[in-house]
Amino acid sequence: MKGKNWRMSTIKMAHIDDHFIHGQVATRWCEALEANLIVVVNDDLASNKMRQGLLDMAVPDKINSRYYSVEKAIKQIPLIKEDKQILLITATLNDINQLVEGGIVIPRINLGSIAFEHGKRHLTNSLSLDEHDFSILESFVQLGIEIDSKTQPEDESQALTSKLDHFIN
Repeated sequence: MKGKNWRMSTIKMAHIDDHFIHGQVATRWCEALEANLIVVVNDDLASNKMRQGLLDMAVPDKINSRYYSVEKAIKQIPLIKEDKQILLITATLNDINQLVEGGIVIPRINLGSIAFEHGKRHLTNSLSLDEHDFSILESFVQLGIEIDSKTQPEDESQALTSKLDHFIN
């Protein structure tokens, strides 16, 4: 990391999807973002080689994938070469929050799919959040991170930054 010409990779977007990688993410989102690397951050998935192999079946040959625990991602993402344009994927806002607290710069977060669980409120058919999630989103807004919700890149953006107060109240 020494030298004035050193540059690190670019995180194009963080996508939260509890299904991680599927055809829509691996093809449409990567193409729209011009991403050439998918980095999945999830503590359980990071050690599950069989599941990683299954998820990789959806990844086109021209795109690489990596699987990290949150702790490893905080260490490894800054070391990824500058020619990598990253689509970062996690299953939860909490994982993104840990990355941000660990110093990872994330310019945009897309809330794709977060399943309904007891205590969560439906915002869309594929998106349910609880009070802790809302708190995390508020902190991201304060940091100037762009937040939206859409399932496909060509969908009309449902900007959540300006609507966050409405969802919380």
